[in-house]
Amino acid sequence: MIVEQDDDPIDFTNELPEFNFINARDVEYSNITIEPHLYEVQVKGTFFNEMEFEDFPFERLIMAVEVEPVRPYTSDLSYMVIDPDSHIDKTVKVPGWETGDYQIRVEEYAYDETDQFPRFTAEFVVERSVLGSFVKYIFPVSMITGLSLLIFYIPDNFTPRIYLTAPLLLLLIYLHQGALDDIPPVGYMTMFDKVMLINYSLFITAIGSLAIQMKSHVTHSDHKKVKQINDRMRYIIPAIIVVGIIVIFGT
Repeated sequence: MIVEQDDDPIDFTNELPEFNFINARDVEYSNITIEPHLYEVQVKGTFFNEMEFEDFPFERLIMAVEVEPVRPYTSDLSYMVIDPDSHIDKTVKVPGWETGDYQIRVEEYAYDETDQFPRFTAEFVVERSVLGSFVKYIFPVSMITGLSLLIFYIPDNFTPRIYLTAPLLLLLIYLHQGALDDIPPVGYMTMFDKVMLINYSLFITAIGSLAIQMKSHVTHSDHKKVKQINDRMRYIIPAIIVVGIIVIFGT
């Protein structure tokens, strides 16, 4: 916080400025420098703000620091100005994330009709690596689902098909729940949940096809009909993928 006017009546050596970090707790101050028109302090604390995880695992999160003056109590007597040299330190790193754009602004915030405060906000974006997220989350579940679809190419032997699909389905559910542990509990569907719906639909199609073929084999012992059912269900798979993508991601 700096005041450049030589004739300004404010003298920080006589009265320190009071300000509040709106979205922080356990704030600690250190390395304080005080001059008549300069008050510099290093701040450490736990900051929080709303985050949206709809695009998980490709989400972009906004990290914010919000500051308001405590005294004076009216915006007519308090001013917050952005220094042109203000910026986010280039050495800032968030493990496992990539840092993106940043924005620094000052705007009026009204708690009611009479209480208005200038609020300083510094925001910067962190996001996951697209390639890293694909390899870590999307590729494993897609590979498991792809393996389950091999039942359409296994000869007329139902036992190996059952042994192939059942463990893979359990593994798919396990990976789904494990991936969601990487984000806080949310009450809405993420992009990853939508991808998993497509995978579950493919599994249901594969298992349903297997059940129909087994019933036809036991009831009619018609190997030709069993093969026809297998071929028809196999050709439905691409349609399920396309329709799933359109319905889930198009809404």
